[in-house]
Amino acid sequence: MKGTSVSQLVRWFAMGAVDDPRYELLRRHAELDGYLKTSVVLHAVLRPATFFSNLLVSAPAIVASDRWYGSAPNGRNAAVNARDIGDVAAAIVTKPALQNQVHLLSDPEALSYTWYVVRLSAILGRSIRYMAMEGVTLLEVRAKRGLPG
Repeated sequence: MKGTSVSQLVRWFAMGAVDDPRYELLRRHAELDGYLKTSVVLHAVLRPATFFSNLLVSAPAIVASDRWYGSAPNGRNAAVNARDIGDVAAAIVTKPALQNQVHLLSDPEALSYTWYVVRLSAILGRSIRYMAMEGVTLLEVRAKRGLPG
């Protein structure tokens, strides 16, 4: 990082940043990771799995229909709380042994979508059902609601 006084850098991006020409966003993040590897700046890359707060995207549809639509009926998710990223970053900048590495972040337990539905049902006070859909159909439904795939 020529001409700057940056001594440490912590960046984060979702797991799976890859140098794949089909996915510009993933490719650009992979390029940034490559640049950091060759830089003299102390750095760390945090790669969280998914976030519990991502469920909020589906909240209006869940509340309106008592259904949560997805394409992984038997899937599990090791989501993290977005607030925890800051705690991890703070630990890294104070511990040199953790720098110049990629850190994969996930909950210690991959929770099933059944787990989520049981919790949502308890919170909302009514039965919520997980509705499995084919991936293409799910993308179409999300697009109609103006949501990303």
